[in-house]
Amino acid sequence: VRGFEYLRALEMVDNDRVGMAGFCVGASLTMVAAQDERIREDVRVVNSFGGYYNAQDLIASVVSGHRFYDGEARPWEPDSLSQEVVQLHLLESVEDPDERDLLVKTLEQGTDPPDNLSDNADIVHALLSSPDLETAYLLLERLPPESLATLKRISPSTNIGDLHAKVLAMHDREDKLVPSEESRRLVDALESRRGIHYTEFSFFDHLDPTRPVGRVEFAKEGFKLFLHMYRIMRELS
Repeated sequence: VRGFEYLRALEMVDNDRVGMAGFCVGASLTMVAAQDERIREDVRVVNSFGGYYNAQDLIASVVSGHRFYDGEARPWEPDSLSQEVVQLHLLESVEDPDERDLLVKTLEQGTDPPDNLSDNADIVHALLSSPDLETAYLLLERLPPESLATLKRISPSTNIGDLHAKVLAMHDREDKLVPSEESRRLVDALESRRGIHYTEFSFFDHLDPTRPVGRVEFAKEGFKLFLHMYRIMRELS
């Protein structure tokens, strides 16, 4: 928010044409920032590339190994980085450092948790032991209130009605860090508004245009990228 305010105040900047863009987790946090009452009327456009819509949904996808959309779920193999980040986040909710260390050791060894773990440590262990999608949701709802509040604070879905900027979203269709269904749910939540545009790609590997595709497919994907970037520049020029 402060970065946006600083940029908008620069003399060389047309303060009626300032937007925001973010990548991966940064895309989601940028969208949360654009909802802030201090700047939400001044953000012209937000471009989200590979972000999540709801942090709780993302964790459920990562720990269960499933991506889901419109009532259907299918297997998904999340990237090791996503697994590491989710594990660190969940372990941080275990307040006792000794219990946290014991939990890490138990997970590494693949053994059953000790009987004397706290309720929250038991929940975290269960979440990090590859539950099915339905079980993952039930476990997430049992996390401490402060943990759930944090997930809501960092989720664009929580106050999506406060996002007044035009939104452009882009996502790698086979993204292994954040499933593209997250962006689809974002677009669905905004479908009643004008100025929403979504592009899904097949030649990106998360954020890098390095996934091997044929020449014809590469040309089509490159043209889609050109059109998406043109829309961004049109909003700001």
